[in-house]
Amino acid sequence: MRRSVALLAVVIVTGSLGLGAVGPVAGQSGGSVTDLTLEQLRPNGQHPANAPPSVRAAGSYSEYAVKVLPTGLLVQEGEKSPSWRYLEKGRTVNRDKLQLWSKRGYNAEQKEVIVRVAYWTTETRTVTTDEGSSREETIAQNVSTHSTQATLGPGYDYLTINLRSHFDTQRNAVMCVQEPEEPNCLEEPGETRWRFEHRTSATSKAAPVNSLGGQLAWGYGWLVLPFFGVAAVTLYGGRLAVKRAKAPPNISPIWYVVGAIVLVLLLIVGWDWISNTLATAPWLISAVAGIILGIMAVEWFSAETYNALFLRFSLTDGDPDPVGDAPGADSARADGGETALGTGGPRKPGDAPGVLSADAVPIPFARGEDGIRTAVRDGLRQWWARARGARSDFVPDGNMQTRIEVDQGPYEELYLLHPEDEEPLEYEPEHHEMTLPELIEHEEVETEEGTTTRRRVHLRPYVLGLGWLGASAGIGKLLVQSPILGLLIGAGALTAVKIARPISGELRANLAPLHYHRALATMLTHADGLSEAKAWDTLFRDLAEERAENKADKAELQDEQSTSQLDQLFDRFTGEGPVGRMSNGETEGAHGDD
Repeated sequence: MRRSVALLAVVIVTGSLGLGAVGPVAGQSGGSVTDLTLEQLRPNGQHPANAPPSVRAAGSYSEYAVKVLPTGLLVQEGEKSPSWRYLEKGRTVNRDKLQLWSKRGYNAEQKEVIVRVAYWTTETRTVTTDEGSSREETIAQNVSTHSTQATLGPGYDYLTINLRSHFDTQRNAVMCVQEPEEPNCLEEPGETRWRFEHRTSATSKAAPVNSLGGQLAWGYGWLVLPFFGVAAVTLYGGRLAVKRAKAPPNISPIWYVVGAIVLVLLLIVGWDWISNTLATAPWLISAVAGIILGIMAVEWFSAETYNALFLRFSLTDGDPDPVGDAPGADSARADGGETALGTGGPRKPGDAPGVLSADAVPIPFARGEDGIRTAVRDGLRQWWARARGARSDFVPDGNMQTRIEVDQGPYEELYLLHPEDEEPLEYEPEHHEMTLPELIEHEEVETEEGTTTRRRVHLRPYVLGLGWLGASAGIGKLLVQSPILGLLIGAGALTAVKIARPISGELRANLAPLHYHRALATMLTHADGLSEAKAWDTLFRDLAEERAENKADKAELQDEQSTSQLDQLFDRFTGEGPVGRMSNGETEGAHGDD
């Protein structure tokens, strides 16, 4: 079976690139179970000083070294891959192969070697001595060995040593090298030995296909069909949920970015566990992709909402001529109007007394089956609460006649809020509340002696919940060889459906009083006049000029009134009126031409 076929599952699931060529593999002889002791298996060989890890001396000007190919996200596959590393002490080997490198003189002859590998587990038992005392000792159990005979050439050469697979349990392992005429290197430990832990990663398991048709069937059966099946189910369920929730969840794009970052971090931190799980059940990545695609597609479903706008107007009139005891009057005079009235702080450019301000709050609305307006808030949790029956009904406090129908624009309704209310809107969106079922129920029962309280242990929800979690762990073990993953998914589903209880919210609005639109029109007219004043100086100058003109007109009226009274007195005592009209104490036309 070709290596490219064997690593097809790994390439598709993990996304790692590059398929290496098959290197030289030494022949392996059959293994056996032996009675090697722990003292014979524990030695780790002699590491020369200042040498790289896993280097062992092999005579004059010769040495051996063992290299291992790790399992990781960015590891390049292949016998010639630069990802091969020296085997370090205490390292766990996750592949079923190692590389044994030799360095000898270029003029040396070929060398026959035997490579022996032993695996074992440890067990602690109590031993009774002849004197009657007892002690605990650790012994080797389940010892198995196999050997490989191969030929090493001069210079730099290497052998690929195949190891036995250990998918379920981790085993202790030791490997040693000897020449054919030398004694067994496992029974008589020497310097060329390497101790390590071995547990086969599922990512190194060969894919069960050996033809192009097998690859095609494997791809459709494990990748394509699960993806479309899960995506179709997610889309159908999402459509029903959107219909009940009146709108899609409208998840913010930032959450998709955060999710992608978390996914990358999980791949880096827990690559071994994730890769083993996906290699065991490659359809799982297709199912996850189908769920994500279904959730993203739900965002495109049509919504039954419309936009409503809540407005609260306020208008503050200021005194353009700060005099008397008005706060800030002295400072306003001292700096020529550069201080904001009543604040003591610097005045902003364009400030003028009498500013019309408005607080605008847009809220999406939807009409329920009963015709009641319901506020709709974006978010996955709020969407799930609405899909389960929670609502945030609109409860107005005031006259609904202050609602204005809008013909054009992004808003279909406009509500005027009470201008004197500091908090005219109180919005509590729909949400969830974590509640556990009561273990002990109290029930009042009428008896002949009176009312008594009975206690009853309510175990049914807990028994069903624990049964669900156990079944989830069993299904996870069966499908993806990971009971923890099944338990997490089961716990999440149980929390979302049973423990998280949907709670309805409410939108209370203190609307403006009746005929507020007339007062608003007056206020807008006044504000339009004030808007012509671009700055305090302009407004102050205009008002000063207006007052000066009013004072001059008043003085002229007083003069005319005084002149009229003198005319009446003259007619009374002389019987004649003035020849001409008096103005400013003089009679016009009273003197003829001299």
